[in-house]
Amino acid sequence: MSRGSSTGDDDVFVIEKGSVSVESGALRSPMFASEFGRYHFKPSDKWRVGFPYRPSADGLHLLSERDMRETLPKTYRYLSEHQAALKRRKQFKEWFGYSAPRNLDLHDQAHIAVPVLADRGLFALIAPRFRGHLCPMASGGFTITLDPSSKVRAEYVLGLLNSKLLFWRLRKTSNVFRGGWITCTKQYFGELPIRIIDLSTESDKSRHDQMVKLVEHMQEMHKGLSAAKTPQEQTALQRRIAATDAQIDRLVYDLYDLTPEEIAVVETAVTPAVATAPGDPSQPSLAAEQARVETTQSYSAKEEPPER
Repeated sequence: MSRGSSTGDDDVFVIEKGSVSVESGALRSPMFASEFGRYHFKPSDKWRVGFPYRPSADGLHLLSERDMRETLPKTYRYLSEHQAALKRRKQFKEWFGYSAPRNLDLHDQAHIAVPVLADRGLFALIAPRFRGHLCPMASGGFTITLDPSSKVRAEYVLGLLNSKLLFWRLRKTSNVFRGGWITCTKQYFGELPIRIIDLSTESDKSRHDQMVKLVEHMQEMHKGLSAAKTPQEQTALQRRIAATDAQIDRLVYDLYDLTPEEIAVVETAVTPAVATAPGDPSQPSLAAEQARVETTQSYSAKEEPPER
């Protein structure tokens, strides 16, 4: 699990697409928490973030100033215009680099997006086409990268994470903020008991494959919900989504061998999802979103040192 990067000055590094003359190869799409949610991931095409890092034999590294000047002259010129402001940041390795470039290699291989704050399972799958083109931002949260040797599908893990059971478990250990939002930091998220699956056994493989199928169906329904044009279409999809959510929860209870009494405890304790905007249960109401934004800003203001 990896935290997003901090540029130290988003006013300089984050630019509106096409607004500044810089090389396209020096830009990536920033990943903010507002661009993903429960089973949906859709980065905005409006913004770009300067990304002065390049792959080498042992991972992504900051370009040297000479290489910046020679290979990305437009980008170097743009950043040079803001050199004084960039040098006023609290920390940086080079004035044209990020304050905290965290786990860049792992982000490029990431499978799941995790927000800093959540009031329910708000986790999403990162489609393969986005890998190597995104820059998760610190305020956007975290990413999860599955071990390359793992045969377990990311959809299986996502189904567990978005279930009532695991969010109930996370809520019992995490910090709780105004509006019922909790932190999804590695300190708490990393303690979640992910059900190990044995794909060599027929029963486990069947349940793994069932979870993958249900999660894929959820993703398609959320896409359809965004494209729905009539209230009738939206209502029909919302009902199907709720029914599939219930199927996933039942499967998770089965995977963890919960008794009816234990299931009742979870079902009773889980706080109902926040009020949603008409037509899309994945989008919180304005009041709930404002609470999330304010809390995220407060949390992100506590800058963390760069991860080495």
